[in-house]
Amino acid sequence: MKKINFFYSEDQIILYSLFPIFKNKKKLKDLGYEVSFYKKICLKLFECQYLIIFSKSLIHQLKNETTIFTEEGKIISFLKTAKKRVNKLIWFDSSDSTSVTHFEVMPYIDLYLKKQIFKNKNLYQRNFYGGRIFSDFYHKKFKVKDEIEFKQFYPLKKKYFKKLNIAWNIGLGNVFETFNKTNIVLRRFFPFLVKDIYKLDYHPFENKRFIDLMFRGSLSYSRNTIKFHRELIYKNCNEIVRKEKLVSVVGSNVINHKLNNEILEKAKKRLSIKEYMYIMRKSKISISPFGWGEIGARDFESIVSGSLLFKPHMNHMLTWPKFFVPFKTYIPLKWDFSDLDRRIKYYLNNYKISKKISMNAQNKFRKSVSKEGMNEFCNHFIKQINLD
Repeated sequence: MKKINFFYSEDQIILYSLFPIFKNKKKLKDLGYEVSFYKKICLKLFECQYLIIFSKSLIHQLKNETTIFTEEGKIISFLKTAKKRVNKLIWFDSSDSTSVTHFEVMPYIDLYLKKQIFKNKNLYQRNFYGGRIFSDFYHKKFKVKDEIEFKQFYPLKKKYFKKLNIAWNIGLGNVFETFNKTNIVLRRFFPFLVKDIYKLDYHPFENKRFIDLMFRGSLSYSRNTIKFHRELIYKNCNEIVRKEKLVSVVGSNVINHKLNNEILEKAKKRLSIKEYMYIMRKSKISISPFGWGEIGARDFESIVSGSLLFKPHMNHMLTWPKFFVPFKTYIPLKWDFSDLDRRIKYYLNNYKISKKISMNAQNKFRKSVSKEGMNEFCNHFIKQINLD
């Protein structure tokens, strides 16, 4: 029996990543891998063949305040010690974005796993403005600047390319219970009690949908290069729905064209989670822009609700499972949204195509979280941690 220890914390994004591990703990044991979890550094943490460290957890635990880890600093000193005690030391990069990394740890670890990575690893040798490939795009095209520039950049040396590999994305996490008050407490103090729960309420695209378009997302981001594209798509959506006279919910702006519906009136104010999901299930198109990273919970809320997912294209990256297939499971948008109007018109006027794409996305997601999908996850997990 091989022993795997995880060093983690109760950060929501980390618990998303751990969810399929919690869920498949027994199955992994049957496959010869015993999994344990530690929130504090102790001697037992090192009693294993594989030690998997979530980056944010270690940074918080050691109270590291530098953007780039130094050889004399707490993070690398810890990694040096850990490497002597375990057979395989794995750094799990828990940052949201493809581009945000800590490659200065490469000499001191055996494997670097990340939820999504660039298709072209050479891009990790470029310093993107704002730390993200898409923030760099908005800076260059629209001259957007951050008040405080992002300085966390350390290039990936070619000799370490093989150490960088894909983990799995948050689609396998229980993202649908994010704002459930009971589950917030459970995730915070008793994460193992929610380990076997996938609460999924699938709705087919043909479910009576009277809302043409929905975009309900925060515009309050501290960094200009992050919030700019959300403000841009918000502005463009409002212009399009007014021009085309579409029934829509864009932020708190509701256009219903005399459609007498109580829930649309409620959408002008703050919604409960139940109300929010009801609107999504009644929407033909759901817009899900980038946030701090490319992939967000709204992507999967849209898929499960049966709404057709529109989001900025992700042609630059690889992730697993492969939920995002352009024009097969989602509608990719140019990052300047110059094609948004055309895409909205086309898919609202082509019911069969929209239905097929929505159904493809739902089937792919349903399979990923099924018993078969969990078997695939376990095989993927074991394969990835055993990469040389």
